[in-house]
Amino acid sequence: MRVISELLESIEQEGKAMKDEALWLSTLRTKNTVAHAYNKNVAYDIVRQTKEQYYEMFMDLKKEMEENWMLI
Repeated sequence: MRVISELLESIEQEGKAMKDEALWLSTLRTKNTVAHAYNKNVAYDIVRQTKEQYYEMFMDLKKEMEENWMLI
């Protein structure tokens, strides 16, 4: 996901702090795994991680952007 990489770069350039940088980096590692998820168990693990960890992170980001970032 180029979007996540661009988002992280944008956050850094704006001087905004990330709430959980380790979780964002984990998202990138998971994204890199998705491209090679031919194994059914790996694919299920990615879905589980997304539901348990990443969904809330993205919802927090959405809220932060709506409240504090100027969106075009």
